[in-house]
Amino acid sequence: QAGGNFIDTSNLYQSGKSKGWIGELITQRDGGIRDQVVLATKFTADCQIAAAGPGKKGRTANAAGNHRYGLYISVRDSLNRL
Repeated sequence: QAGGNFIDTSNLYQSGKSKGWIGELITQRDGGIRDQVVLATKFTADCQIAAAGPGKKGRTANAAGNHRYGLYISVRDSLNRL
């Protein structure tokens, strides 16, 4: 099989949807390839590019800098998406 096992993603890519797609790939391919994949992600961007969504209020990991709460939100949301 050709291909790699390293996947780099971010909470900004496709407004977080890419992590859901990666989670589906990891669980569905060949009965699950979780132990074969190296997954890298970023945890904040000091801007408000990624909003909670159209018409929604709330904090996202991208709404602030690199601090403990931002890390917590980012890890929590990443795990939920995967």
